[in-house]
Amino acid sequence: MGAVSRHTRSAGHVPVLPEAQQYPAFSQEIPRLGRWRAQPHVVLRPLYWWVQQMLVRGFAVRDLHFDPVGRTAVLVYETPERLVSTLQRKEFERLEVDGLASLVVEYVWRLGACGWATEIDGLVSLLRGLGLVQSARRAADCDAVLPAGVVEPDSLVRLGFWRLRELVGYAWRIEMLWPGACGGFVAMLPSGEMVTFPAAMPDDGTAAAALTDVLRRMDLRQYSALTQHAGLAAASEGRAAAGPAPSP
Repeated sequence: MGAVSRHTRSAGHVPVLPEAQQYPAFSQEIPRLGRWRAQPHVVLRPLYWWVQQMLVRGFAVRDLHFDPVGRTAVLVYETPERLVSTLQRKEFERLEVDGLASLVVEYVWRLGACGWATEIDGLVSLLRGLGLVQSARRAADCDAVLPAGVVEPDSLVRLGFWRLRELVGYAWRIEMLWPGACGGFVAMLPSGEMVTFPAAMPDDGTAAAALTDVLRRMDLRQYSALTQHAGLAAASEGRAAAGPAPSP
């Protein structure tokens, strides 16, 4: 893993920091590197500390990069409520800095626009090595038998059951489910926000995307079996029962 040089740019190429008084731009050396690994340039170090703060607040950073061809900074992150979001900063589209995510992507864009794209790549590699940037891993499929006392459904229904149970474990309330290519579900998050997850959503590695994939492959019989077991999924997690819609 290549280290980032301490002295790769003159002061004339240093971008102006975004204004965010609640998130100071720390420039202290990064801990855990040891003596054998060079510290990133001081201009890059605020990114380390802001990403660290995101993790402390329950976010997970999945990707961070600057595209020098399109002159676009991209941040992919997972919220504490297990939603994956992509934030972009393009050359002629100003971004309002209203939190850590927008602060990170705005500063990456300013660095990249000043010619620091290679150094940004090196820093992100370093962050990956430290476990601060981690690509999403698709949730493993599970078609284990259901809790005792129920008539055992087929494997696709069991897959849906365990996906549903995982989401309920996040304190999500599944308000609607429907099968088929036009299917998906609607969930109420702990914040009270209602979010729709269509069957055509991309596979972002989350349990929500995995559940939509299962629903897309279900027929009405399998869907009906899953709705019958939805309350069991919630009860086994100690949550309020989910409320799937009746079969169409």
